[in-house]
Amino acid sequence: MNKLEHNNGTFVPLIDRLSACSSVYDNPTSAVPEVAEALEKGIEYHQMREFEKAVPFFEQAVIGYGKLGDRTGEGHALVGLGSALYALGQYDDVIDVSKKGILVAREIRDRSIEKKVLDNLGNTYRHLRNYQKALEYQQQSVDIAHELGDLKSEAITLSNIGMVYKAMGNCQKAIAYYEKGLALCRAIQDGYVEGQILRNLGNAYHSQGAYTKTIECYERLLSIVREREDRRSEVHILKNLGSAYYTMENYAKAIELHQQRLDVAKKINDCRNQVQALESLGIIYDTIGDYPKALSYHEQQLKIAQQENNARLVKKIQENLRNICFTIGDYTKASQY
Repeated sequence: MNKLEHNNGTFVPLIDRLSACSSVYDNPTSAVPEVAEALEKGIEYHQMREFEKAVPFFEQAVIGYGKLGDRTGEGHALVGLGSALYALGQYDDVIDVSKKGILVAREIRDRSIEKKVLDNLGNTYRHLRNYQKALEYQQQSVDIAHELGDLKSEAITLSNIGMVYKAMGNCQKAIAYYEKGLALCRAIQDGYVEGQILRNLGNAYHSQGAYTKTIECYERLLSIVREREDRRSEVHILKNLGSAYYTMENYAKAIELHQQRLDVAKKINDCRNQVQALESLGIIYDTIGDYPKALSYHEQQLKIAQQENNARLVKKIQENLRNICFTIGDYTKASQY
């Protein structure tokens, strides 16, 4: 849903709706604590990734700060609102809100707010596949970050530009921007942002078939998430590493990594990744001709799928089991699946 609805059923841009609601704060003095609290609530829900809950609080803050004439507060609220709407995929509304945000930021000459608004616009246009506009806004954002000496923000936006080029199919340029962002992260020793960029860089190298480089990125990323004890990210990175080693036909290493993935998935009760890890192990053992182990892993996979009542997956696993049985000539066992 890209437009919000009035009571009469007609659709209007979000900014017009907010303007129409400004009478909520007709008493500016009494509204000050309420407005600040609304902004804080919006930020809190945004950090919790509860974006639908964040939106109405950011809306209240935009209206309230606008009524109070507090342009800085209004700018921050517009940034938060745009970011929450972006996360919800309401891209038309992000553009409406962000255009207002740029006007406010430039009026008060707040380059930090302007940069954040430009980031929202750049990411939105990337998702809309308007890559030229995305690059235009992201480049403006990089220039401001550089001007402010904000190396962390500059690194993130360089990575965002890389994502635009990756979406355009230009992996070489994407990699160049990721590498620039990575260098800045390492200069300021920001492991969290470094991890985000390493993930993007690893994916770009994988798309090019540069598996040695892919592995370098994923192994560094793995060490970062293990330091943070981020088990869910660890599972996905182990999957990517295992797949890269499998593609390079280093089956022993692929088995080791998928086994680690299986162990972590069990610890965090992630059934989906358990099933996928068991499938990967079964496929690898099938590839190297160790059919008893291949059968064992697929049977473990089948048991979980049956417990989860996933009929489609059960059918797929049974087909894999039958194929292995046919390969080894065990037709009696094949008939059991």
